[in-house]
Amino acid sequence: MIKEMVGQLFKPRVNDEGVRKIEDLINHLSEKEFISKLINKFANINGTIRYATDIDSNTIIWANEQAKTIYGDNITGKKCYDVFYDQCVDCSMCTNETISENQGSINTTIRKSDKTNQTYLVRDVIFIVDDKNIRFEEAINITPYVELIKRED
Repeated sequence: MIKEMVGQLFKPRVNDEGVRKIEDLINHLSEKEFISKLINKFANINGTIRYATDIDSNTIIWANEQAKTIYGDNITGKKCYDVFYDQCVDCSMCTNETISENQGSINTTIRKSDKTNQTYLVRDVIFIVDDKNIRFEEAINITPYVELIKRED
């Protein structure tokens, strides 16, 4: 299942050789070791925001440098809805239920952030690590493309 998720999540930006290298890693590492290496390897590619939360508590357990640059160095341990949306309760657009019901599938949405005034292509998936449901999310800033399309219309 991890192999399929990795292929779906990274294939648009990783060539076939890159996917083969990832698949080789899967075959030689435990799932936990693989996920750790995967997150570290792709953590800061293209200035994309990436973070992981404990889906049961919505607590951020890891964030890449881009996320920390935009939202602050001390976001680990805080609630995702507080950090990213300035809310004190779960977000109405939260996809935790969707990705929980469809484990192994990548959920893709487009969101505009009031906090950064940017539009993001957001992809999230659940990994199970040590019997915990961990949400891994990446947010790619697509604002320049959205603005270009608006100018063309």
